[in-house]
Amino acid sequence: MDTLKKRKREKTLLNKCIENGDSFVVDNTNPTRADRQRYFDALKDEDYEIHGYYFKSSIGDCLSRNSKREGKACIPDVGIRATYAKLEYPSYSEGFDKLYYAAIDGDDYKVYEWNKNDK
Repeated sequence: MDTLKKRKREKTLLNKCIENGDSFVVDNTNPTRADRQRYFDALKDEDYEIHGYYFKSSIGDCLSRNSKREGKACIPDVGIRATYAKLEYPSYSEGFDKLYYAAIDGDDYKVYEWNKNDK
């Protein structure tokens, strides 16, 4: 959404990728099952393997990282808190074929396979 700006553009690009059988990545904050459902609906009759990545972090870490951003990249704290408050952890029951979580490790990320008990 940072690049495309509008859902209509996102849907057009998504449909084109599906039509062409292209691989694609949805790089967006989708904190709720309902937010993620639009992608599962679009792919329900398609032959795609769906991988999900949850970026594990605390509200304090999110606010701290955000405070170092400038301009439009800096989101008002209320927006971060509101998104965090409605967070629903992803689940295989949504339709994911594979799930992972990424955790910050110093200046890098480590990616781990999802465990049903992880939060």
